[in-house]
Formats: sequence, structure tokens, C-alpha cells
Amino acid sequence: MSPMVRSTEPTGTPSSSDIFARQGLILLSTSRPQPGHDRLVSMMDPGWFVLCLALALECFLVTLLILPMPSNKVRGAITKWVISLLSNQTVKYGGFALLVLDAYYFAFTMDAISNPLIHVGIMSPLEESMVSCEKGLAAFRNERNAYITGFSLFMFLVLRRLVDIQSQLFESRSLAKASASVPLGRPVDTGKPKHA
Repeated sequence: MSPMVRSTEPTGTPSSSDIFARQGLILLSTSRPQPGHDRLVSMMDPGWFVLCLALALECFLVTLLILPMPSNKVRGAITKWVISLLSNQTVKYGGFALLVLDAYYFAFTMDAISNPLIHVGIMSPLEESMVSCEKGLAAFRNERNAYITGFSLFMFLVLRRLVDIQSQLFESRSLAKASASVPLGRPVDTGKPKHA
């Protein structure tokens, strides 16, 4: 009897799994992973994990900067924190390295989005329209990765521009508040005579 097949019946009577094993069919227990399946999961490229973490951080910072702010002080504090975070030398060099890695992976997977309908079988010749599941899975994975890297590159540009816009908005509102000639709590004199 094969070591992968378990028999629950007494040893004298052949079980159904013994019969299947003799016919060349191997039944696997559902509690064990199939051989080779765990190797597919552990062969993930660590670059994709790093890029996904960087994308999540970029999305968090962009979301933080586009949220409505209750006051200009809060806007200034958040903007100054993001600027100080992005101006740190370690973060700056790490961000540049992630940008280069992201551009490399994007160029590597660019062919997946240049012809997105070929792996589905719509835009391909008739004899190639029937692709195997493995080829289709690889094509879908490449397309997903191309969208992830492209979105990460786009979010990098949005984050840089958003930091500039928020800092300019904070400075202009601070300047407008400082140049206001009416102290808080006093009525505004419009220059019209009051009727008694």
C-alpha cells in the first residue's frame, strides 16, 4: 500500500483506497497539502512583497494628506510630519531604491498590459485561443503585477505633488490669517454710517 493512502479498514480486507492505489490512482488526505502546492506558495519573489508594502505606505500617506482638516494647525502639523519623514536621508534613499525597483518590475511586466485580451483568447489566433490553465494563471498574475507596479509609480508622483500643494495651502492660509486686520470678537467696520 502506498504511504500516501490511509486505510481505515482491517488489514485483511482491501479498502477502497487500496483498490484505487492498485489502479494507479492515489488518494490524498484532505488534511495534508498536495505535494508541490506548498512549494508554489514559498517561491514568491520578495520584491513583490516589498513593493506591496511600499504601495500600502504610499496610499496611507496620500489618504492622510487628502482628508479634510479641521484647522490649519492640523494641516500644518500633518504636512510638516510628512515632509520631515520624506526628507530623512534613509527614507529618501530607500524610496529612490524602491522607485528604481518598481520601474524595473513595471518594465518586466509591461507586456502583460500591452495585450490584455490575448491570454483570454479573444485577440489571439484560433489555434492559440485554447490556453492551458497554467498559462492563463501566469498571464493574469503578470497583468495584476503590472497594475500594482504602475499604480505604485503613479502614487509616488501623486504623493510628491500633494505634499507641495498641502504645504502651499498651509502657508497661504497662515499668511491670510496673519494679515487679517480685524481682531477676533470685534465687529467689522464696513465704512457705512450707522443709522440711529
